[in-house]
Amino acid sequence: MLPSMAYTLVNPVEAGLVKWGWRWPGFTTAGMHFGEKKTFRRPPVFFDAANDELPDMVMLAVTRPEVFLELSDEQLHAELSRQARVREMAKQDLFRQTGKRFLGEARVGRQRWTETPRSREARFRRIPTRTSTNKWARIAAAQQDRVWQGAYAVARELFLAGIREVLFPFGSYWVCRFAGAQTAPVP
Repeated sequence: MLPSMAYTLVNPVEAGLVKWGWRWPGFTTAGMHFGEKKTFRRPPVFFDAANDELPDMVMLAVTRPEVFLELSDEQLHAELSRQARVREMAKQDLFRQTGKRFLGEARVGRQRWTETPRSREARFRRIPTRTSTNKWARIAAAQQDRVWQGAYAVARELFLAGIREVLFPFGSYWVCRFAGAQTAPVP
């Protein structure tokens, strides 16, 4: 769990955008402590001001996951920060060795939202959708996914056949939001 948390903090570094995760000009929880709260205003662009469904402000609280319970919040934060720094420094070393440079905060900020990457990723290859160091946890997650996909497929068939009372499995979004379907309650 901790390596995955560290990855989310240094994702912009891993992508070669900024040298340090906390320098990312967009949203990040890097440097925030467990229990700390931040308030964010809805940006004036991209959102319709008349849309009442979206709040003008939201508050984010960093919540401690239930891992390493023997560590205090500060000790866990320190270990998370240490792992993030190790990842950042490893990426910086790799860039130094290969002669690459980070894009930097200023250039990230100047990018237009309509731009697309000039490079192309390899296509038609397997993309992992879950990660865990525990093989059996990955297998269990894959089995849960298959069960969910099967339930969704059955509900979709019934819905398309005109049975509108069918319940889609919890976690279905699009069909409930835009087609008026019902979703099962939280399991």
